[in-house]
Order: sequence, then structure tokens, then C-alpha cells
Amino acid sequence: TICSPELMEKTTTNVIEHKDTYIQETKIFDLFGREINDKARLTPGIYLVMETWSDGQTKIRKIFLNQ
Repeated sequence: TICSPELMEKTTTNVIEHKDTYIQETKIFDLFGREINDKARLTPGIYLVMETWSDGQTKIRKIFLNQ
């Protein structure tokens, strides 16, 4: 799972600011553009998280996971 404090803080802030919207779909990609199975445990590295919101917005976040 993805649980860096920075990501949780940003996600929580966005949900509070946009009470009428919610994340419909989340996809995770590595730096080569390959989609990562969201059920798998992520190894340390840099990933792109693409969130599709209910209002049609798409947000992409870069996350870094270390040990």
C-alpha cells in the first residue's frame, strides 16, 4: 500500500477542499510507464499515481518509497 505521510496529507487536503468530488480510480505506474498491480506490495522506488476524480479531473502525483 502507499502510505507516505506526504501523500496522505495531500490526499486528505484535496478531499476536504472538494467535498462533492471523490477519487473514482487510482492507477500506479513505474517510471517506464508500466502499470503496477495495485494489489501488489510496492518495492522501493519512484512511482506515478494517477487519480481520476468524479468531476472528470485527472491528477498525477509522484511518490518515492524507500525501505
